[in-house]
Amino acid sequence: AHELLNDVLLKQHWIREYRETELYQRLQFVGKFSPRDRENSIASDMSEVLGINEAFRQEALNWKDFLVRLIANVENLGVLVLRSGIVKNDTHRKLSVDEFRGFVIKDELAPLVFINGNDSRAAQIFTLIHELAHLITAEVLLVRAGGLSFTLEKGEEELGMGRVSIQKTDPVRRAIIGFAPVFVGILLIFLLPF
Repeated sequence: AHELLNDVLLKQHWIREYRETELYQRLQFVGKFSPRDRENSIASDMSEVLGINEAFRQEALNWKDFLVRLIANVENLGVLVLRSGIVKNDTHRKLSVDEFRGFVIKDELAPLVFINGNDSRAAQIFTLIHELAHLITAEVLLVRAGGLSFTLEKGEEELGMGRVSIQKTDPVRRAIIGFAPVFVGILLIFLLPF
């Protein structure tokens, strides 16, 4: 798992350096919302930013087509989207959806979402939206996000599927950041075509 993360971080770092050299501007949608915005308005605006509208839904032939179009829209925003079902180029080391489904690397010039390619198409769509919601919500609440882990962690009463480190903040903001993908995901599910 560490090899995968190191490989993804290397790619993300290279893109960041390239964008710095080429004087790319900070991404427009990152930090677009304020802490006073409601979940409905964030989900609605997120749908608009991602280009999810009635025409987009009607044009998608199936889940796979919807995912391909959604990834293209996300990448057009400047977010790197990587999908793989294996560790690096080793076809004998498949990624398990039981261990993780995806993760996000927050960066104002080169944010990255990694999606486990072994998951179902519908789950990959959810993961992409879920990880973007983490990125946007951390920005909304003015809380810096940092290191991440996507290893399976078993506690006495819970199972952790990965985490993102955030700066120390109050319990309310921590709860909102943790639950935001659920709220936004539920709202966006009603906007999905299938």
